[in-house]
Amino acid sequence: YLLNVMINPKKYVDYDMLEESRKALAIVKSFVKDDKSDGQYKENKKREKADYKRFKKIVNKHVVFYSERSGFYKYYKDIIDEFIKRSNLTIHYITNDPKDVIFEIAKTEPRIKPYYIGIKKLNILMMLLETVMLVTMVVVMVLLVIVLLATVTLVTVVLLMMLLVIY
Repeated sequence: YLLNVMINPKKYVDYDMLEESRKALAIVKSFVKDDKSDGQYKENKKREKADYKRFKKIVNKHVVFYSERSGFYKYYKDIIDEFIKRSNLTIHYITNDPKDVIFEIAKTEPRIKPYYIGIKKLNILMMLLETVMLVTMVVVMVLLVIVLLATVTLVTVVLLMMLLVIY
């Protein structure tokens, strides 16, 4: 406090900006806040810890899928099916949803290894992730755009060739 008397912090701190940043931080924390009132909170925490350790122990993870919640599997389904049909690779599937459908699918497909990782641990995991290919919704959306553009281009070329043949 003695230093605050000698050097007044009010001259150097923008308190309005500080208050705005505190509000923004509170909003961000509300998204990541653990719901300890959830009946499965402790069970999910144990599962997350076990899955995190299991994921970190595996060496040579060639293909890793990341899903925020269960609803995204429908976008990955065809890609995963093709990987399983055309290769012998193991699919590592990280999800933030402890009730993701991938856990049921993995029971029938031994080459799919699902992991439940919460948002807080996910940040650390992604920074230390070593993989050949990481598939996220951004990658899937880019692939869809490329396919769409290729289809439009192919249709345009076919139409132009038909016009040339006609004339």
